[in-house]
Amino acid sequence: MTRLSFLLLLAAVAVAADDGIFGQIKSYLWTDSVAGCPFGLPLKNACPGTGIFSYYTCCNGAGSDCCFRLQGWVVFIIVSLLVSLVISCVGSIISCICCCGRRD
Repeated sequence: MTRLSFLLLLAAVAVAADDGIFGQIKSYLWTDSVAGCPFGLPLKNACPGTGIFSYYTCCNGAGSDCCFRLQGWVVFIIVSLLVSLVISCVGSIISCICCCGRRD
C-alpha cells in the first residue's frame, strides 16, 4: 500500500469515527470555527465560518479578535512536503559527494 493511499485511508477512518484515538485524529485534521468572540466590541464579534483550508479562533490575549488558522491536514501536508524536500536535497548532496568522482 503506498503512503498516499495509507494516508487517505487513515483520513477516511478518522472522519468516520468519533470516539477514541480516531476521534482525536479527526479533531486534529478538522477544526470548526467559533461562532463569535465574546469579549470584542460590539459585545460579540462574529467570526467567518469554517473553510476547507482554514478556520477561525478567538485570540489577542483577551479573546476579542477572530484569528485565521490553517486546518490540521493542511499543516500536515505542508510539513510533509518540506521534510520530503529536505531529505531529497540531503540525499542528492550525499550522492554527489560519494559518486561524482567515480568514472566507469
